[in-house]
Amino acid sequence: MDLLVHFVHNDPSLQLLHTFENALEASSFIREQQPPLLFMDIDLPVMNGLDFLKILDYDAVCVFVTAHSDFAIKSYEAHAFDFILKPVTDRRFKETVLRVAEYLDVKARAELYNTSFEGKSILLKEGSTTHRVELHDIIYIEALKDYSKVVTAARKYIVLSKLRHLIDRLPSEDFIRIHRSFALARNKIKRITRDEVTLNNGRTLPIGKTYKGALG
Repeated sequence: MDLLVHFVHNDPSLQLLHTFENALEASSFIREQQPPLLFMDIDLPVMNGLDFLKILDYDAVCVFVTAHSDFAIKSYEAHAFDFILKPVTDRRFKETVLRVAEYLDVKARAELYNTSFEGKSILLKEGSTTHRVELHDIIYIEALKDYSKVVTAARKYIVLSKLRHLIDRLPSEDFIRIHRSFALARNKIKRITRDEVTLNNGRTLPIGKTYKGALG
């Protein structure tokens, strides 16, 4: 673990968000934050890494780091991105990080094809149709695994773009993420309580515990 943390800290393309000793301790944090890249052992206490990866409800890039070579086939069956045998070398780690970066770049380009911004509006590709939606018309955005639902007063749009991709490009002074599954327009907020936000249209959305600080 210490060696892997050292490699992550020394790679300027990576940011270490947290480390955990077992999958259950990590569960809440990962579900809320949905980090794009996970380095995980397979032989973990309480729940092994293979089983934990299967129950994640978002498309994480997972790299298994383990001392057991016999887990290799099972890791790829669980749709792991890569499998690194311990002891981890600097060369092997860098190879994996480069492959991850290339994969995420291709994935981001695909999402850009489905959504693009033009000034104060966004172009949403829904199937074969492209819609222009004014940013001030958006009430909230909901994550639907590989898709996102963009909700306005007039209608809802389903686009092949991750919530993370959309919220990272929307102006932060106008939009805020409040949950792993929801982001909303600040000016559409009517009331904020401890665990939920009520919007002007009467809809209530949950506040994820790791996002409560962002709401002030």
